[in-house]
Amino acid sequence: MDDKSEGQKLPKLNLDELEEDPWAFGEKINAYIQQREVKKLPINSWGYVNQLRDEMIEDAESITSLEPAWELLEELYDGIFERFEDEPSFKLPVEEFIFHISNGFYPRPELLVAVASCFQSYFSKKGEIELEEVFFGKNRKRIGNHSARKSHHPDLILLENLLRQSKSPHSQKNGIKPLTLDEAAEKVINELKLDVDPESLLRKYRRYRKDGY
Repeated sequence: MDDKSEGQKLPKLNLDELEEDPWAFGEKINAYIQQREVKKLPINSWGYVNQLRDEMIEDAESITSLEPAWELLEELYDGIFERFEDEPSFKLPVEEFIFHISNGFYPRPELLVAVASCFQSYFSKKGEIELEEVFFGKNRKRIGNHSARKSHHPDLILLENLLRQSKSPHSQKNGIKPLTLDEAAEKVINELKLDVDPESLLRKYRRYRKDGY
């Protein structure tokens, strides 16, 4: 996705325009995505998502149609979504996007724009890149794509799912305490009857979170 040229201003957005001409307003949103400065961060990374978040909150020229709407949703959701996690609960932004929709919640606005940016990048390449690479990175020889790599590690998939479910909006609304890493590891070992100790499993999980497989 191209950086905006020097001196080029981002389109200013006004909620009144949404009511007057939704189509034209949508075109402005699209122009914003194309023109915004991305500082060369991969668009499928948490760094990119966090940059979007900060711009939306702090920058007067951010996508003002999404932030006010999110404030209304946040009130409806009782503030259970965390936008400033030290460590994301998901390896990739698109995974959190899918998780929240699957559980009946609107994703955070920065996730919406990040996913839209991925599609925009895909279409702008005119067939030179696959969606798989845009969202998950390049395939690895002898290992396969993202889905194939994850299928080889049911222990890590279960560990991630347990951690996510314990931190989910549903769990928070019902006062369920989030699992610690050690607690989740113990559950995985017991459920899958693994012959490993929790620390070994967590070392494997940390390598996966850092580098993937």
